[in-house]
Amino acid sequence: MIFFFSQSTYSQRATTFEFITTTFLKYNLKYLDYKTIGSVFLSEDVNKAFLYYRLYTQSFAELGDSEIKYVIDEKVGIKSLNIISPSRFIKYKNHDVILFYIHGGGFIAGSPWFYAEFMNILFCALTHQGFKNPAVIVLDYQTGNFANDLTNIADAWYYINSNNPTSNIILGGDGSGGLLAMSLLFHIVKSYSGIRPQKETLIKPCSMVLISPWTRMYYDKLGENDLRFSGSSDWIDDQFLNDASLAYLGEHQFNMIKRQITKSQHTLTKENQVHVSASIIGQFGDSKVAMGDLVDLEDKTVENGTVRKPIIDDQIMKTSHSHDTEFMDENKNSSCSSDTCNSNSCIKKIIDEDDEIDFYLNPLFCSDLSILERMLPEMGSLILWGDEEFLAGDIKQFTDNLKPFGRTKCENIMNQAHDFPILTIYCERIQELREDSLLYIIGSLSKMILWKTDTFLDPGTIIHIDRTYS
Repeated sequence: MIFFFSQSTYSQRATTFEFITTTFLKYNLKYLDYKTIGSVFLSEDVNKAFLYYRLYTQSFAELGDSEIKYVIDEKVGIKSLNIISPSRFIKYKNHDVILFYIHGGGFIAGSPWFYAEFMNILFCALTHQGFKNPAVIVLDYQTGNFANDLTNIADAWYYINSNNPTSNIILGGDGSGGLLAMSLLFHIVKSYSGIRPQKETLIKPCSMVLISPWTRMYYDKLGENDLRFSGSSDWIDDQFLNDASLAYLGEHQFNMIKRQITKSQHTLTKENQVHVSASIIGQFGDSKVAMGDLVDLEDKTVENGTVRKPIIDDQIMKTSHSHDTEFMDENKNSSCSSDTCNSNSCIKKIIDEDDEIDFYLNPLFCSDLSILERMLPEMGSLILWGDEEFLAGDIKQFTDNLKPFGRTKCENIMNQAHDFPILTIYCERIQELREDSLLYIIGSLSKMILWKTDTFLDPGTIIHIDRTYS
């Protein structure tokens, strides 16, 4: 038993039901076959039964102005869970805003029905916020193969856009679905060579919402100096993420990505060590340090009150890796003079072209700045994650890469775990707390699309819905 104040802040904040749920998921995903657990916890039959049980026991069935309907369009092969307002559709005909949502579930498990209640509340909040005729589409896409999934998602995206040319279409996703949403954005900007070419031009979304997105397909174990949170309270870890990726990609492709990511991180770590040592030499002048003979200090004089940064040339990179033949040849021509190595800007210099990491599957490793600049929606993007989730460090790094290129709001929510908006909808006791993060999302979307203002970028800003007058 861990003393209360020695527990993580998430454990202290969570309700008993929420803590039990995350602990149950954590240990079952760790010790049992996650596909078996996922097929039960996230399956269509279980979640449909749970949804209708709640509807009827709370006397909510057939009430309200929203309709949840599973639709199969056999002509184009698209399956989705759609939420609309029949009365608003009759009145306004065209949807003013559509949320195109790609659900998570580790690529293999998962069902749109798991998100039905969450999306229904979100739909109602959109109407309260001022949208006249919103719609929510949760795509049922899973085939267990990335190329097929991306093809299905791209086809569905084109179909929705072509049938709703006047609508503001938002791209959304959580977890593994968030990664696929970014894959779609990359594909819109630069066609993915692994699938058939798109006959028609795909249009970018007006805005984007991502919740705890995966940013890569391989996660190494945490080291002592790793920036990612240890995730002791989170219900996912590196073992689950890697097992899911392996099942999804197959052994050959997964091992290739594993080798590439491990190789790039190993090299970048060594480069950072060189930068740190050089910085120390620059600050302490003639002090003898281990790498003193590797760095040309030329001038150690102070200019404008600042110590001149040491020059790090090709010889440094070559010598710093002399004890590791695996990296020696790769760094013969590399040079980097920044005192903090930015992983994205250095990846192409570190990895051979033949070994370049597939950024469609690993958005964190996209080093093409022109693609990052062109992929972001014009009206803005919102990316949320919990500060105590395993993926927090990687998501933070990815959002830092995006910020210079567009209107991107990145919120690290305190005392929360992976996929917290969906988790709290089912596990929180108080309605305001259950819907807090959801209303945060809707408030930001209204500022992006309805008001077209940049104030949604301000830290902590939100438009609260006044239930008294809505």
